[in-house]
Amino acid sequence: TLHMFETSGLDNVAVRWQHVGMAAAADGDTDEAARAFAEGEALFRRSVDRDPHRAPAWRGLARILWLDGDRDGAIETAREGLGNSRRPALLRDDLIGMLLEQRRGDEAVPHLEAALNERPDDPDLLHNAAVALAGTGRTADAVRTAQRLIVVAPDDPRGYLDLGVVLGRVGRLIEAREAFAAGLKRVPGHAALRANLEHTDSLIGPVRE
Repeated sequence: TLHMFETSGLDNVAVRWQHVGMAAAADGDTDEAARAFAEGEALFRRSVDRDPHRAPAWRGLARILWLDGDRDGAIETAREGLGNSRRPALLRDDLIGMLLEQRRGDEAVPHLEAALNERPDDPDLLHNAAVALAGTGRTADAVRTAQRLIVVAPDDPRGYLDLGVVLGRVGRLIEAREAFAAGLKRVPGHAALRANLEHTDSLIGPVRE
């Protein structure tokens, strides 16, 4: 128990340094930001060394590396933490977010699938999975995932957008239009759905003629 409090204490001080770094970066003081992030990183590393199975320390270390501009280091840290942590769910979510931010959807897909095995009805996971699957050419899987999102969250416009965009990209314009139109019925006035519907109509018109 004392060991746990010691590592939690290190994390708390590291988070304070992280906040100092973020504030300095916002003020344009890059030297102070770098110093603060370095202090926080060192503390998070000490926490990880003391207990490599604690997800909060790995998450903190990955996040402070990310904030300091070391994107690849942050991603690799999250990967390492995922393999060591007793409770990896939130760390996996962090890794997914970082990979998607870096447009590395092919690497994110296995982690998204693992997360969906545990939380199959999570709208955020379903949306991210649909986008990532589409980006890697797995159109059928992307369509099924978007359809699942519509079922579990029928008032979430992302499901209709994801479905319509995926279908439109492979030339299934009539089905894409139906997806955008269905979304507008559930979420009237949604700007992105309206814009995509109008764009799809403009493409369908010449085809019909």
